[in-house]
Amino acid sequence: MRAVASPAEASDSLDVKTTRLVDDDLPLTVSTAFELRVAGRARAVELPRALLPGFVAMQLDSPLPARLADDGRLVVQARPGAWHIELQARLTASVQALKLPEGGMSAEEVWVVRAEPELRLIRPEGPAPVDPRQAEMPEAWRALPAFRLRPGETLKLTELQRGNARPAPDALTLKRRLWLDFDGGGLTAHDQFSGRLSASSRLTMAAPGRLGRASIQAEDQPITQLAADGPAGIEVRSLAARFDADSRWPRGPALPASGWSLAVDRLDAVLQLPPGWRLLHAQGPSRADGAWVSMWSLWDFFFVLLAALAAYRLLGWRVGALLGA
Repeated sequence: MRAVASPAEASDSLDVKTTRLVDDDLPLTVSTAFELRVAGRARAVELPRALLPGFVAMQLDSPLPARLADDGRLVVQARPGAWHIELQARLTASVQALKLPEGGMSAEEVWVVRAEPELRLIRPEGPAPVDPRQAEMPEAWRALPAFRLRPGETLKLTELQRGNARPAPDALTLKRRLWLDFDGGGLTAHDQFSGRLSASSRLTMAAPGRLGRASIQAEDQPITQLAADGPAGIEVRSLAARFDADSRWPRGPALPASGWSLAVDRLDAVLQLPPGWRLLHAQGPSRADGAWVSMWSLWDFFFVLLAALAAYRLLGWRVGALLGA
């Protein structure tokens, strides 16, 4: 005599699509996306091999109650519907290949690889490549190379070069604020850099500027000199640049645009003048708002010249010169 399944049990179904993002960062990380389609009763669902061997879980994002077991299983309290679950993990040791172990939930998985050329150049090898536009995966992953892996297959990360031999040029924006001393003897500058550093690891300030303080991500940095009479500067280890600096500049006929050992893509400067001072003209910048000369147009000069000429003809050269001045 054979037991007959109830209609509710017979209608239970589960479809799981697994996609993994391999990020060749330091350390290497893997983000695993599970697309669940559940029908039938609410029940506990086990996803074996959710965590790859040698990895440590970092973050679990799930709209359903879920827990990660010690053996790498992901236990989800599923209910009918379509669900997206994502597990992020990092590698505990350096490897040159990743293997999809046997016993997983899916008959095959799609892996995408994100290279980090600032750290090293790699070539993914081993499994068959697939078109990421045809695979089911998070939209943000579709621009990356994708591969189809079956249980037991290995993805090799062949290292071509350590580091980046041809880094992209630095892309920086500088916002500078200058304060002129009351006696006009010098200027105090506050610089705010933002952007990305790809080719430079040290920033120095050229003479006659004197660097007084520098911070990266709001943390003060030591100011060092590589030589006894060399320029002062700071070491920058992060690619994303966001740092501030305070410096002093003596008064002179000219002031360097940035004064730093690197070129900037854009520079905006604001000059704060003490009472009794006014900016006549600034030569070099594409625009100097507030300067006395910049307030005059060609038509203004033409009108003054015409008025001075008329006054000279009618009232004499003294009145004409006074009006022209």
